[in-house]
Amino acid sequence: MAEHDKPPEYVEVPPEIRQKFDQLEDSPYWRSLQPLKALVVGRTILSSEAGHSGFTLFLDDGTWVLSYLDEGMLKWLTGAGQPSKEQGYLMHSSVYGDGTASLAMDVPYADESCDMALELSRAHSQCISALAFGEDCFNFCFPDGHELETKIISTGDGKIGLRVFWEQW
Repeated sequence: MAEHDKPPEYVEVPPEIRQKFDQLEDSPYWRSLQPLKALVVGRTILSSEAGHSGFTLFLDDGTWVLSYLDEGMLKWLTGAGQPSKEQGYLMHSSVYGDGTASLAMDVPYADESCDMALELSRAHSQCISALAFGEDCFNFCFPDGHELETKIISTGDGKIGLRVFWEQW
């Protein structure tokens, strides 16, 4: 079984972590994700495109969702048909670093390279069941417990970068 496909180990959530979750659910960032949730939950991913600063998921109803770094957090846009050139550039912004190389830091899978296109392809033909979120990023979730786990990291050149893994939670 691949490391990313191992089921999680469950533990009691400490009160201070539960309090942090409650604060996140009342944040402007969480509120900004609610319209996205309504648009993608129940949709199946047909294909995807990846850049170093974002990615696009193409959905079964002819729409797409673009997740991209902006102001140090993961934001989103959606539309029908194909994204415009300008929207596509958000996946390849020179403001952000390349997070594909292994990292010299203490984060999950730091010692692995991140092939974002490959990781996204693992979600093809999967139905989105939910969104998970943190302070500055969000994940697309699937019924079998997998997520497209996003992580904003510091890259070797001192910039912020994006990593995405198909992860079992």
